[in-house]
Amino acid sequence: MKHRVTCILLLVSSQLLCPMLYADETASNTPDSNKASPETLDALSDTLTYEPMNSISAEGVASGLAKKSLVLLDVRSREAFDKAHIKWAVNLPLTEMTQDTLEQMIPDKESHIVVYCDYQLAPVRQIALSRLGEPVLFKAGYKNLNQLETLWQRKDLGMNALATLSKKGVLGIEGKDKSQFIP
Repeated sequence: MKHRVTCILLLVSSQLLCPMLYADETASNTPDSNKASPETLDALSDTLTYEPMNSISAEGVASGLAKKSLVLLDVRSREAFDKAHIKWAVNLPLTEMTQDTLEQMIPDKESHIVVYCDYQLAPVRQIALSRLGEPVLFKAGYKNLNQLETLWQRKDLGMNALATLSKKGVLGIEGKDKSQFIP
């Protein structure tokens, strides 16, 4: 089963990143936020040999944030993060993950890092970017990795899981457009 999951992950990640690899670099002089760095692509190629990270509950994340014992890393685009994100999360889009950007954002390689993306927050039809960020973090030397549990699959929370957790005071929501998580 492990090999099937990693092969599927590699296949989907290659389909996700292929447009980034072949983008016309001469079209613009501005940095392309949709193009993955060589370090990111190199780490993604190691997906076949990497054990998937474990999930941590929303309550566990809230406890860790309160104790300041973990870093909640949102790997979605800056635009998605600006619209709405979990309170106290830091944003580093997958396409910008390099050894340098990681060391600037999270200098302590022993930090407990919990990764999340849209997939953990609501049912979406895309690959979980949190799973793609995992080998990049691992290759950069971060070993204490988890991903946020898939909130919308919890029967006690329902489809508006983040809104329910916010109302219960477990995880807060910040951003310009919280309506995507709070109906």
